[in-house]
Amino acid sequence: MATQHTLKVYDDRLRGLATLVQQMGERVLLQLDDALASLLRGDLALAGRAIEHDTQVNDLRTRINAEVAIILARQQPVAQDLRDILASGRIAGDLERAGDHAKNVAKRALALGEKPTAGTASQIGRLGAKVRPMLSEVIAAYSARDSARAKAVWISDADLDQIYRELFQYLLEEMQRDPRRIASGTHLLFVAKSLERIGDHATNIAEDVSFMVTGLPV
Repeated sequence: MATQHTLKVYDDRLRGLATLVQQMGERVLLQLDDALASLLRGDLALAGRAIEHDTQVNDLRTRINAEVAIILARQQPVAQDLRDILASGRIAGDLERAGDHAKNVAKRALALGEKPTAGTASQIGRLGAKVRPMLSEVIAAYSARDSARAKAVWISDADLDQIYRELFQYLLEEMQRDPRRIASGTHLLFVAKSLERIGDHATNIAEDVSFMVTGLPV
């Protein structure tokens, strides 16, 4: 009976850890949604909300780190369970950094104080429309333990990089055409880089999910 009880506690902890990572991913997605909407609409209230999400994201990271440490110390897991636990800790780290980049987008929206021009908004929206599904899909891949979905996210990073390069060039050309846009264009260049980096973190998560499930790199 004692052994069964110990196994149940162990299984409950593993499920609890996965739930925390899922919650963290959902919170970062909300943060990204608010940050993008604040920028594209010039909605400063949404920017403030995106920044506030960061405290909850960081709290979840702290809880996940503590849970990983407890499980490793008390249970000494091996094989599949060990991969799950270590990957969950690394994924939480990438989610936290993705959240930091979303917060940076919101801060740039506050600095701009108004929505970008229609052409620029369209270009940024295109990048955001690529990044957001990547992050959402890789979180779903983690929850489902689906290495194929994770690999699809990993592959899609090449498309994201191309969209980022096109946006970067577009912003540079806008600033060259109209020097009055240099200040706002500089903020938007940082926005573009932050969005591209969120995609990189989604790719990192995809690699961890693949290794967690298969024991092999993507």
